[in-house]
Amino acid sequence: MRKLLILAGIFTVLAYNNAQARYYEENGYYYEEKPRYERQVRYREEPKYTNTSQEPVRYRRLSREEAREYEERQLTNTSSSTIRPYVGVDITTTKMKFSSVKDEYGDSFNYKEVLPTSYTAYSLNAGAKFNQNFGIEAFIQQSSEETKTDDWDDKEKIQFNAIGIDLIGYLPVSQELELLASLGLAQYNFNEKSTYEDEYYIYTDKDNLNTMGYRFGIGAQYNINEHIALRAMARYIKFSDDDIIKNMTELSLGLRYMF
Repeated sequence: MRKLLILAGIFTVLAYNNAQARYYEENGYYYEEKPRYERQVRYREEPKYTNTSQEPVRYRRLSREEAREYEERQLTNTSSSTIRPYVGVDITTTKMKFSSVKDEYGDSFNYKEVLPTSYTAYSLNAGAKFNQNFGIEAFIQQSSEETKTDDWDDKEKIQFNAIGIDLIGYLPVSQELELLASLGLAQYNFNEKSTYEDEYYIYTDKDNLNTMGYRFGIGAQYNINEHIALRAMARYIKFSDDDIIKNMTELSLGLRYMF
């Protein structure tokens, strides 16, 4: 139920349409683009593009007073637009750190000796940017299945999936570049499959581990244009149940499409 509530909240945000005008700067002048529901009304002012005579005029040039007011809003960190929903995809390189335990003889044993540590994962993301400094993002992640074989040809296969949400802070460096920091929570499900062979039989055993992961990340986003952005993130994930897996680190690269 909690997972469904998370997804429902995000998709509600995605359904919310931008209801305010947006502003652009070109050749030293500011232009206003009206919201979609007002684009059927032609402005009397000079259009931004003169080759759109067959289409409703979407742009008008701001007066000096309006441009000065817009610049003051920017300096006081007041956003001139409302929520901007987006979707995206990520590819992630993941490395796990396993716990050490004592066996029945008192010897130390680390699970990394029998379990694979490196994985590739893929994510689908949906989120919203509320202003130039704050946003929220939900994700669904699926990893590859990795195998480790020991000296006796016994095999351990692991893959994982996750669903969660991140709060994201943005720090604009320039019009194109933003620095990011994230704090999130996700439910992780690890699926393990063990295969043992002897002279006569092949034995298979399966096990699952469900645990909550606390996610901390830093990164950067490069805005290629108004709608498309390239994002890189590094994350550290700490698990609530760390008897086997202590933590996990991620390096991800992805694309975002802003509506």
